[in-house]
Amino acid sequence: MKLRVVAALAVLAVYPCSAQFPVWDGGRQAVVVHEANPVKETVQAYEDLASYLERATGRKFIVVSEEEFSGEGWPIYVGRCRALSGADRQELEGIDRDAFLVHATSEAVFLAGPRPWSTYWAVCQFLEDQVGVRWLIPGELGEDVPHSERIMVPIGRQIHAPVLLSRLWSGAQHGGVWNLRQRIHGRYR
Repeated sequence: MKLRVVAALAVLAVYPCSAQFPVWDGGRQAVVVHEANPVKETVQAYEDLASYLERATGRKFIVVSEEEFSGEGWPIYVGRCRALSGADRQELEGIDRDAFLVHATSEAVFLAGPRPWSTYWAVCQFLEDQVGVRWLIPGELGEDVPHSERIMVPIGRQIHAPVLLSRLWSGAQHGGVWNLRQRIHGRYR
């Protein structure tokens, strides 16, 4: 009996049962879809998402607004797009302004926050968790973008909220976009 259980677990480990969202599977790739009227950090979010996915896969990723999206391809929605479910919208209304949502279904991925900077952080979290990107120190030298032959995202929904509300230190004003990627954000001045 124990041998059968071990064999079944071994088979399950080799052949995952859960559905996944294909960002890049060697032939087909996702489309980055952004909200209709993005602001500064949201624009940077979808541009960085496409750029880092290209660096990881060697393939150029199409970026379109939600109005231009034809429904062809696998969408990665960045920001508060119309495709965001009512439950996710309601959740975004009730969470901390520095929290964000990363929600993957078998048909789409949603990366959004209640504020533009938290939407950017959702993209950073996605790139770290699913692509393996790391921003170790400011500047291009401090970036690690591993090459991926295939990027498959497990289905799931996570709300990420900061443990510390104000995340700032002396000299942080000189970190630029690196600070944003590290979720460095002062609330009290």
